[in-house]
Amino acid sequence: MSFFKKNRDVRLIPVKVKSVHTFPAETIPDGVKMINAQSQWDKGNEGEGVVVAIIDTGIDYNHPDLKDNIIGGKDFTGKGDYMDGHGHGTHVAGTIAATNTGSGIVGVAPKAKILALKALSDDGTGDMNWTISAIRYAVKQKVHVINMSLGGQHSYSLRKAVQEAVAAGITVVAAAGNEGDGDEATEELSYPGAYPEVIEVGAVDFSGMLAEFSNTNNEVDILAPGVNIFSTYPNGKYARMDGTSMATPHMTGAVALLKSIAIADYTKGTHILDLTVEEPVEPPKEEPILLPEPKPEPEPDLEPVPVPTPTPELEPTPTPPPVKPISPLLLLRLIWLILRKK
Repeated sequence: MSFFKKNRDVRLIPVKVKSVHTFPAETIPDGVKMINAQSQWDKGNEGEGVVVAIIDTGIDYNHPDLKDNIIGGKDFTGKGDYMDGHGHGTHVAGTIAATNTGSGIVGVAPKAKILALKALSDDGTGDMNWTISAIRYAVKQKVHVINMSLGGQHSYSLRKAVQEAVAAGITVVAAAGNEGDGDEATEELSYPGAYPEVIEVGAVDFSGMLAEFSNTNNEVDILAPGVNIFSTYPNGKYARMDGTSMATPHMTGAVALLKSIAIADYTKGTHILDLTVEEPVEPPKEEPILLPEPKPEPEPDLEPVPVPTPTPELEPTPTPPPVKPISPLLLLRLIWLILRKK
């Protein structure tokens, strides 16, 4: 459904509420499992010390799974309170940082803190100036990450505010949008997601297939689960929702976990978020170790090939020290992206 209203510049990325529940159907939601957030928790990393600003419809600050992680908030809509009267912002918040209470759900970064910035009214629409003011407020509060599961038309003032946040060292994560036509060759643009300074998040389902509603464009950086996502909802409830709005907080939670981890190569826009961690590559020593010519690996079902005698006038080939194997993890690609956007 669409929440766009006349004379409003910014709106929620249209989302679908599929069901509302009184009790949690999942302790660790399937989306959190899909990106392997547990691999970070097992290493003692739950996002502690990181503050995430959520610019949205507000948050239900009384929700038992959220209240302990909300450090404060501010209303920019004139309502006078940052309580969520819609449901969208509360759902986003749960995916990012629902507290591990043992009775509700767990977010990607359960020890990260939340700054709730209400820049959208309870009908899901807002003035562009509200969003810009919220971004600048987040910069003044020195948050580490900004989540914006909202979108609208291009605005020079909006982009300038985003650039100010990035220049301050804040990672800005935004939804790609839900106007996709199912054709990856066509572009659908929603801002601030489509700005190059932003990490723009598209949606996949639990099988890893691109969601038919997910926008596609050259600025999409990462894909995360955004179909049938279970998270917190106002009045202490829970809901399943679809949308790139739901994919985006998975990435934001991942940023909260990974802010300080080293980087490696990254291929833009083609990978699904995965936080699985293996042992890092050992750094090379300053002086290479000279080893004799190694025997080649035997081919399957064949006898080993004899090692040829080295030509006398040639020096042995310097061989770098052995390193532990590591797969091409999206974790490292992700962190490169985070730092590249600064």
